[in-house]
Amino acid sequence: AEGKELRVDVQLIRQGGVKVSGRLLGPAAAQPGLHVSVRVSAVSPGASNGFADVTGDGFAAADILPGKYVVEAGQYAAGDFTNQNPLAAGRRTVDVGTEDVDGIDLTLAPTPDVEGTVVFESGCATTPVWIQLQGDPVSRPPRDLLAGADGRFVLQHLFPGKYKAYVRPESASHAFATSAKLGDAEVLADGFEVSAETKGPLRITMSCARR
Repeated sequence: AEGKELRVDVQLIRQGGVKVSGRLLGPAAAQPGLHVSVRVSAVSPGASNGFADVTGDGFAAADILPGKYVVEAGQYAAGDFTNQNPLAAGRRTVDVGTEDVDGIDLTLAPTPDVEGTVVFESGCATTPVWIQLQGDPVSRPPRDLLAGADGRFVLQHLFPGKYKAYVRPESASHAFATSAKLGDAEVLADGFEVSAETKGPLRITMSCARR
């Protein structure tokens, strides 16, 4: 409650991390002139995040604490170090204990583009709309995209995994999203899963009716 003082005890323990390693597989992994980044993202509370060292078709991440992790690899064009637009990607969920984990093979497959449109219900003025995708794990930076006045947009090179879409008008407006359908599935509330086979379209409906 406001103004109330709390006591918090913190216990520190000495715990060494382990090595998580594996290989990059698939035709996409052998493409010349591209670079690969491998990220290890914690699912369990208190676990650690980090990037693996990549050598040839192998990768290794050191000092990983026990817990559940998502290990994901992204392949990028030369000079693209944003880790935002992978041309190919792969991911696995891994349980890490107190011993080194080897054989975490990641098969890289081309990442999908999802086309979509933003439509406004009758009586609601059309305006450009910001679309933000927050992926799982949340440690990955969100993706932001502005859909123009015609409402068309393309979500390019999406990592495999689950996403939640957040939609807001670019300028002051009473419009708000009431629906987001990927194909025939409503995904605004619970998000949607992206795989190499995901095609779309993603249709977002905006309304100005009172909530």
